[in-house]
Amino acid sequence: MKKNIHVSCIIIMNDKKILILKRNSMGPRDNLWEFPGGKKEENENDENCAKRELYEELNIRIKNIRLYKKINYEYEDINIILTSFVSFIEKIPSLKLTVHSEYRWIKLNEIKKYEFPGANKLILDELNFDYQLFPEILDRININYDSIYGYDLPLIHSSISKIELYLKTNIFDYLIDAIEIKPSIYFDEPIDINDTFQKINPENKNYTLEERIYIEKKLISPSSIVWTVYQYLIKIIQNNKQSKSIEKIKDAKLKIEKAIYSKTKINISQKNFKRFMGRNI
Repeated sequence: MKKNIHVSCIIIMNDKKILILKRNSMGPRDNLWEFPGGKKEENENDENCAKRELYEELNIRIKNIRLYKKINYEYEDINIILTSFVSFIEKIPSLKLTVHSEYRWIKLNEIKKYEFPGANKLILDELNFDYQLFPEILDRININYDSIYGYDLPLIHSSISKIELYLKTNIFDYLIDAIEIKPSIYFDEPIDINDTFQKINPENKNYTLEERIYIEKKLISPSSIVWTVYQYLIKIIQNNKQSKSIEKIKDAKLKIEKAIYSKTKINISQKNFKRFMGRNI
């Protein structure tokens, strides 16, 4: 019977790039690339394992990490139970390699140039799926902080911090975190910036205030970020009904719906409810 090995790893991101390490040639699956991480020690939880391995392998410490995905993978010799975490860092630290031969900061679309162990490939599939769910137009915007003036702190700060991480990493779970922390701010009147972008015309004088702020300053409200993602998912579903990942995309849409409606007591009209819930699908 194969041995079950519990492993933790961290996906470290900076400026839409991820850190990968090349294994040395002294063990199984040698010379492949992987995320920082390693085997759990006795009585150690997954998060502490990931942080300890990060320090042992690279001599850096990271406090704020988020659970990402947990997967099982069967190799010829062992079964791996891999718990992955994700963390965004503003500044790239100095790295000291202790058990790896190389490291690289790469964009996700460069990943095919590198060979990974099977378990890591499953994590990469999840990252690619998150990337698929991210509207490219959101790469060119910033949050309009004036749009949330008057809401209570500190929940607003926590929610907006998650939205910022979503924009920096494309990790869909950060978007859901943001909504669940403070659902009420995502009911502010939104715009779909994909639609707004399409109707930009020098002769058009009928923009809403939110549309004009976006057009002139590339600023949008948190509610418009969520609304743009939600409408983007609807369009993907409508245009790719035969896709193998269609059920996962529908599940992502449902997560937004649940995050917004499960924790708020705001009165919503039937018309707006149907519109947001995408009942035309």
